[in-house]
Amino acid sequence: MQDDFTKLRVDDGTITKLCVVDADVQLHLRNWRDQMETVTFRDVIGLEAYSIVNADLSHATETESDPLLERCCAVGQEQMTEFRCYAFFSVWSEQPILKVVARSFAVENT
Repeated sequence: MQDDFTKLRVDDGTITKLCVVDADVQLHLRNWRDQMETVTFRDVIGLEAYSIVNADLSHATETESDPLLERCCAVGQEQMTEFRCYAFFSVWSEQPILKVVARSFAVENT
């Protein structure tokens, strides 16, 4: 398990699958070592994705301020301080291809 999102190494990784189950989102990644990892986001209140299938990743970020985070908390009547916006970037774009607004996350090797 990992609890520091900034240490999640996604460079040279690939998104293989995205699953939404209840309020959780499972992101399946093939990492730079060609190993499978699953990132599970818990208490998800928002999701935004563009061309993520087999997308090659460059990096990921975590932020406490993002327009998507603000919209999700406003619609869901939630406190922004309780949620984070996790974003994944493709090697081909400066814009995030996937954003997940969630309360927390966990990583496990599969």
